[in-house]
Parts: sequence; structure tokens; C-alpha cells
Amino acid sequence: IAGSTSATLLGIMESVSSATREQLTNQIKATAELARAAGVAPGQVMKDIAENTEFFAEFAKDGGKNVMEAAIEARKLGLTLGTVANISSSLLDFESSIEKSMEASMMLGRSINTDRARQLALEGKGVELMKEVTSQVGTEAEFNEMNVLQRKALADAFGLQVSEVGKMVREQEVLNNMTGEELAARKAQAAILEATKKKFMDILAQVKQIGMMLFNSLLPVFKLIGTAVSVLFTLLKPFIVGISVILPVLM
Repeated sequence: IAGSTSATLLGIMESVSSATREQLTNQIKATAELARAAGVAPGQVMKDIAENTEFFAEFAKDGGKNVMEAAIEARKLGLTLGTVANISSSLLDFESSIEKSMEASMMLGRSINTDRARQLALEGKGVELMKEVTSQVGTEAEFNEMNVLQRKALADAFGLQVSEVGKMVREQEVLNNMTGEELAARKAQAAILEATKKKFMDILAQVKQIGMMLFNSLLPVFKLIGTAVSVLFTLLKPFIVGISVILPVLM
């Protein structure tokens, strides 16, 4: 996890928790382990949280554990915590949400009930919310049979883009049919991605450090060159002034 991301996370966690910095740091580490166990790259989860500070501040409980788990759940479905924030915002606009769910029910010919999802959003239960939305949206096969207006109405009922609904049902289908070996491979891939990212960030940090060391070592040389140029200009100044006086006469 990048240092700047960790610093941002600690800052927003401290704003909603009375826990010590050490306890919050351990919570971040625990979340990273949960992400790996779910086959999700921890860095992506932490980045999502750091980019949704307002949502975190509004819905965080127990130092933000519920929001962190929601970010993992969203990533499992190919989405981000920003999507969870949009869903929550849409559902909690009561009048508009109820109207859209009724419209979706009419378009699809089946009941789209957002009451439970709305209650979960209000309580900040992001993991349960995403599972409820997935349940209401239906299967990939059902989504593929819908026409463009039906897909749009379904997405609008939950504050989603049609492309996000497509990702959700596709990833849920993959998760439902995933074997133990495939799940293990997914976890390993997430671990490799995280390790690669960490190595890249370490290399960047080393390059930056080397650059600073090189600059600091060459700084005296640059100062010496600057002093030499200044002295040379001082010595040559009378000569230059003399030429500027004589040259118009000769011409």
C-alpha cells in the first residue's frame, strides 16, 4: 500500500474513531489480509477508500471497518467503493428512489423492491447492501434477455450505470461457478499484483532517493561554477565596456 494512501486512510480513520494510530494501522493491515483472502488486491481497496473520504466520513462505523469491507465486496464484483457511494446516495433520495423502483418493476414485469436495500444503506451496511442489490438485479442470463430500456430502468433503480450492472452480474456469475482451484488462483493473482505494485513503488522511492543524493552531491559543484562565472564576468566587465565604447567609433 502506497505511503500517501496509508497516510490519507489514517487521517480519515482518526477523524471518526477514538482508537490509537497503532490500532488503526493494525485495522488497515487486517483489511489488506481480508482483501487478499477474497482475491482482491489490497492496494486497489485502499485507493478506493482514500478517494471516497466523504462517504467514509458519513457511513463509517468501528473505525471504518464496515466501509473497508464494503470496498472489498465492491471489488469482488468488478466495481469500486464509489459505486457503493452512488447506490447509497440514490437509495436515500427516498421519493426519487421509490419512483424509479416502481418504473423498473413495470418495465421488467417483476417486483423491484428497494426497501431493504435502502434500510441497509441507511445503516451503513455496505456488504449486505451490495448482496441485496445483486439479488434484486438478477442473473447474467436475465440481464442479457433485457432490452435497452429495461436495462436502463433497472440500473436507475439502484443509482447505477448499465455498464456497472453488466459487470456486477457477470462477476457474480463467475464467483458462483468458481471452483476451489480457480478461487485459489484468483487469490494468488491478487497477491502477485499487490507484490508487483509494491516492488514498483519501492523502485520509485529508491530512484527518488538516489536523485536527491546526486543533486545534493552536485550542488557544491553547481555553486562553484556559478561563483566562477560571476568572477569571470566581473573581470571581463571593463573589457566589455571598453569594446562597447570603441566599437561605434571604429564603425
